[in-house]
Amino acid sequence: MRKLFFLFAIVLAASMAMAQNVSTVNQTGDENLVSVTQAGANTAAVTQVGDDNDATQTQVGTGNNALITQDGVGTTNQETFDNTAVQNQDGKTNTATIVQKEVGKAIASQTQEGENNVATIDQRNPWSNLVNNHQQIQTGNGNKAYANVFNGGNTGSQTQDGDINTSQINQAQSGNTAVHMQDGIKNYAFSSQGSGGSLVNVNQKGDDNIATTVQTGAGNKIDMDQIGNGNNAGVIPYWGGEMGVKQVGDDNETNFIQNGDDNTHFVLQEGNGNDVVSDIDGNLNQGTVKQIGDLNNAVVEIEYGNKNQTTVLQEGDENVAKIQSIGTVSSNILYMSDLNDINIMQKGDKNTALFDVVAGDANVVDISQIGNSNYTSFGVKYGSGNNFSELVTGNTNRTSLNVTADWGSSSDGNMIDIEKSGNSNYVSGAIKGDTNTIDITQTGSSNKVGTSWYTGDGINVVGDMNQISVSQTSDGNMSLNSVMGNSNVITVIQN
Repeated sequence: MRKLFFLFAIVLAASMAMAQNVSTVNQTGDENLVSVTQAGANTAAVTQVGDDNDATQTQVGTGNNALITQDGVGTTNQETFDNTAVQNQDGKTNTATIVQKEVGKAIASQTQEGENNVATIDQRNPWSNLVNNHQQIQTGNGNKAYANVFNGGNTGSQTQDGDINTSQINQAQSGNTAVHMQDGIKNYAFSSQGSGGSLVNVNQKGDDNIATTVQTGAGNKIDMDQIGNGNNAGVIPYWGGEMGVKQVGDDNETNFIQNGDDNTHFVLQEGNGNDVVSDIDGNLNQGTVKQIGDLNNAVVEIEYGNKNQTTVLQEGDENVAKIQSIGTVSSNILYMSDLNDINIMQKGDKNTALFDVVAGDANVVDISQIGNSNYTSFGVKYGSGNNFSELVTGNTNRTSLNVTADWGSSSDGNMIDIEKSGNSNYVSGAIKGDTNTIDITQTGSSNKVGTSWYTGDGINVVGDMNQISVSQTSDGNMSLNSVMGNSNVITVIQN
């Protein structure tokens, strides 16, 4: 049989004066229930010690303060306390705090609607009986929500709708789930989860948002969306430096999408089997993807984006870096993807670097590979004035280039500079356009321009006033070149 304590306090305003109500409830024992309802500038505090207790507090008015503390009486290894705490506030300058302690399946929920609200949930569960649950929803201006959870199968959801909101979730150990959703201006979300099967989903829609997450452990997944202007994925301070999705461990996955203007994002993964997908649709974006480990994948797609800067650094073997700068050309639509600055650096063996420009001009792409059996592909379609540079050190590396356009159009004025040091390296590709410049330098033995990879054959040019220079040093090299057009120049040096 539950014991019920019900307190109902109403504050009535009269003669321009408002009463100040104070409610304090202390309960010791099991299966207790307390409900407090206040209207006005009130303060309410509930303390429950025991098992299977339920506390609910509702405040309507201004300047309210609500606190629920649920605690156990035994040691953390002996007792289980399955308590539930709910707090609702509707008004201004409200503060709500829930503190749950000891071992147990604690559930906490807080809802605030108004201005200058602060909500804090602190759940501790050493050493777990699983099922911690917290949810904080705030609607208004200047809201702040904090959740600090320690151990157990924790879940979290913090939703903020308004201006200048701040949300922070800290969860440790395994089985954690944290979801941030912010809709407004100057929102800030931070998530830190310890080791285990953690999942973080951060969605921000608005202006000047910053989202930072850190996960350390195995099997983690981060999905982050930012839609708006001037969004960042790191700092303020947390904590004073670059984070913006940091995963250290195994089997991590990051899906990062920014849609808007003036965005900045960072991704760092250290470990094995990590995946990064970054999809950028907007202008003046900057991004850095760093992966240190094995079998990592990075895909960065820039669509209709101008002046983007993307850097991908991978150390390890069998990594794949794919970057696409995509515009659209049709009979009545022209979306350009121009002035992008792309850097791909790979250190290891059997890595792949892919870059494609569709309907883009004046892009700069630098690819550096150190290792053996690496593969690089440059692709330009409906693009002019692009600058591509590849520097490769190692053996049996392959490069394919394709600078083309459909019938009736061309890709002009592109510059391609390829330098390979090592043996048995390949370069092959095709060009359709005018005034393109291609410089190929191969240092080593048995290097080939043509007949694989895969296979243009060699340098195959259709257009006018193109310049092709091939320099090969050492023995057993081959250079195949084909030109169709006027005023083209091909220079081949082998020694």
